[in-house]
Amino acid sequence: MAGDWACHRLRCQRTGIVTSVDALERTVKVKWAVSVDSDTVSYGDGLTEETVSAYELVLHPDFSFFTGEVIIRSAVNIENSEANLTNGTVAVSRESLDTSSAFLSCIGNVLGYNDEGLEVQWASGAISRVQHFEIIALDRILDDSLESMIEEHTTDDLVDMAEQEKMHLEDTKSALEESAGDCTGSLRKATAFLFSKTAFNFLTNVASSLFGAHDSTFSSSVNADSQYQIVTTAELQPSAEDISEEKQTMELITQFEKPTLASENAMTKGFDVVTDCSDHHFVKEIGHENVKRGWVKKIQQEWSILQNDLPDGIHVRVYEERMDLLRACLVGAAGTPYHDNLFFFDIFFPPDYPHEPPSVHYHSGGLRLNPNLYESGKVCLSLLKTWAGTGSEVWDPENSTVLQLLLSLQALVLNEKPYFNEAGYDKFMGKADGEKNSITYNENAFLLSCKSMTYILHKPPKHFENFVKEHFTCCAPHILDACKAYLGGDLVGHARDSAYISDDGCKNSSTGFKIMLAKLLPKLVTTFSEAGIPCSP
Repeated sequence: MAGDWACHRLRCQRTGIVTSVDALERTVKVKWAVSVDSDTVSYGDGLTEETVSAYELVLHPDFSFFTGEVIIRSAVNIENSEANLTNGTVAVSRESLDTSSAFLSCIGNVLGYNDEGLEVQWASGAISRVQHFEIIALDRILDDSLESMIEEHTTDDLVDMAEQEKMHLEDTKSALEESAGDCTGSLRKATAFLFSKTAFNFLTNVASSLFGAHDSTFSSSVNADSQYQIVTTAELQPSAEDISEEKQTMELITQFEKPTLASENAMTKGFDVVTDCSDHHFVKEIGHENVKRGWVKKIQQEWSILQNDLPDGIHVRVYEERMDLLRACLVGAAGTPYHDNLFFFDIFFPPDYPHEPPSVHYHSGGLRLNPNLYESGKVCLSLLKTWAGTGSEVWDPENSTVLQLLLSLQALVLNEKPYFNEAGYDKFMGKADGEKNSITYNENAFLLSCKSMTYILHKPPKHFENFVKEHFTCCAPHILDACKAYLGGDLVGHARDSAYISDDGCKNSSTGFKIMLAKLLPKLVTTFSEAGIPCSP
């Protein structure tokens, strides 16, 4: 929205103020800020305005505020106030606030946006306009301070006070130096380093007294962090019966005849048994050496189903030395914003499988291109008990299989309208606003999918290197042709389908989407070329 402080997705050091937004075309007018020099976090007045794609911007992690938020001046503006602050009392009453008036101009409450800045009412009663980079949200400061305090406490309890002060000053200097070019939180960390514990107690008491803020952050977090469970060695010792059954299980694994596959190229080989799982996400998981005979038979059954019934667009690799691990690759289906892209998942069968569903990790490359697939690799799906579901949607130890899981990921997650995957959003399907938001989501999903392609080509998962090369060699012409069609106005997922009209009546892709795609396309072509894939933009 207008007045928000944003930063460029591709160049995080570039920040500015949003002056206007065209929601229909997904374009934004931004006044970019110009740094005074490389050693300070303040900015000059020479702002240049530019129209950019909304897909290029994200809210600045430090400079985004909401009305009513309690703030303090940032490190570069508050440094001179610490001496007065550290000598103040911890318990602050309204009567004693007057004695701390020198500091009351450093803590305030956001009233709203005003003239490319923020209107703030200070604890002293004064109201003034400030720039986004001059203040920091108090809650964020407290969170970062708590984190640093816990780290310091657990590092070495025997460090004397003089050494702690030396470390404290060095960390302050380092954090302030980093804050000049980093927009991912170092500024507020630098500010956090400038305060003693007494200072934070003073701040939280002032905020609570004047603005109704709560000061329970420290106690709840610290208490939660100190709860650990201790397991005795005796509990980990296997019984004679367990050892005997383990021996029988290992013999069964040794006797199990691995599938033999006919000679196939990487594109047609759906199922394969390989060795070396060193890059698998769950390689360090334990328990596979102590599994029951029923577990082995169930995995054999899963392998047999995958070998015989895999549909086109799903490719699986299992490991000869680790039956509890599996890696799958799904090909994005036509008609979706994920068309022609590859999606990799690492799967782990727990010792109590199939009574518990497998664990699944998505290779995200740090991108969030679907509501069910997180940047961290977490996969939200009812079959995995990581998403709400009922009936046949949830894991059934008697009937559910890995093939069912993979089909669900391909059909239910990587679908034509992933916007409606979000919890509760299905009720907006078919409604004008919902369909409009779905088109916007698809545009962004395709842009992220293009970025994902470059990530996969640069670092293909082990045992899929040849498949990745052959797949994109085959699909690159279609991918680039679709990009050209989208630049011409076709809707995502419907390239060269001029007759297609969305459910909300939209016929053309947005201007903001086309601006961003035009910037990504040359990079995608370069990535294809570097991988030895012949193509032309």
